[in-house]
Amino acid sequence: MHDAQALYGWATLKQHLDKHFMADERLAQAVSARLLGCRCQFNRLSGTWRAALLQDIDTAGTRAQQQIVALSAQLTRLPERFSAAHLQPLLNAGWSSERLFTLLQAVAFASWQDRLLMTLGETR
Repeated sequence: MHDAQALYGWATLKQHLDKHFMADERLAQAVSARLLGCRCQFNRLSGTWRAALLQDIDTAGTRAQQQIVALSAQLTRLPERFSAAHLQPLLNAGWSSERLFTLLQAVAFASWQDRLLMTLGETR
């Protein structure tokens, strides 16, 4: 993070992705932050889901939101075991491939960023 060019690239990517992320992606990112213990990101993203995510991640949200939570939890906890089967509930619910890809990007970026922020030492 002492490399200005790398920091600029990370900030540019974050800014670009944040413009395109909606509530579903923010929920998925909050799940990642909660699972990894990244307090600053969880506090920034959790919003109305905060209490439910703190109480029990696996039962947080509506039925539709639980599918997003389950996908995010699986990808965050065990990315090497993530498969097409984990996408199927959202595909069955009518999600497009583009929307699913955006959700996967949100979780992957959040998981990487949360780990990075915790390694560097959270400031909040």
